[in-house]
Amino acid sequence: LIILPDDVHPLEIGTALSLVSNLTGASGRAALGVRFLPESAVLRVIDRDDREVEDDEDDVVKRDEEQLPVEDRYNDPDDRSKNLIIVGAASKSRLLRRWSAVLPLSTAGGQMQLRPPTRGETTMELLRARWPRQEAERAARFLYDAPHPGAVLGMESPFASGSSVIAVTANSPEELPMVVDLQGYTEDRLEEGGDLMLINDEKRAVFHVGPTYTDGSMGPLSYLRWLLAGHWLLLYPLMALAVILLALVLRAALSRKERARLAEGVDE
Repeated sequence: LIILPDDVHPLEIGTALSLVSNLTGASGRAALGVRFLPESAVLRVIDRDDREVEDDEDDVVKRDEEQLPVEDRYNDPDDRSKNLIIVGAASKSRLLRRWSAVLPLSTAGGQMQLRPPTRGETTMELLRARWPRQEAERAARFLYDAPHPGAVLGMESPFASGSSVIAVTANSPEELPMVVDLQGYTEDRLEEGGDLMLINDEKRAVFHVGPTYTDGSMGPLSYLRWLLAGHWLLLYPLMALAVILLALVLRAALSRKERARLAEGVDE
């Protein structure tokens, strides 16, 4: 699903179409399943999810949705599990402003600015031996030195765990990057990938500012193995706990043997 502003600009349409053509070129198959939706269709669902409505109020919301054309609705359960691509300028996109608290970049003021990682996000990422605040500082410096920056953002979909939201944005429609702007040499990149690409003219850099999430689903055992493999600093306290438990078990076993030996000595 590709989400566009309600008052879409021709350049925003051009960026969206360049993404569709790139999907076709990369997969070798026509992107016939791509749908374009206005932001209002998604925002309507978010508003409905965020508030607890009475039955009669819910009927009003449903009647309001039924007045939309079928192709402009975002109320099918299958839509929630799909990946979303948002294309829109920071000065116009209401959906990006709505999700500014969880995206790597905030557009709450109509301009792109870095969102510092929260304490909870930082704590979890430190277990991966990753320093998100340092990444945020590097990204902030790049953004500060860029007069006309473009950005590609990524995060886990608020609608479905394991699905993604990708946003292509800039401060104005004229500065939106096309697919060709995203390709080529990247000055700063990460082996494990990132959630933020910043573009300034011919310069590109990739950062990992937000939390890590899984793409897809896995069983409990596989998830535990993935968790320990990714957050490997957890292994140190787990190893210490295992040593303590082993020491307690050995101590109890040796104490029983010692008491039995002493009892034999008394009997003799």
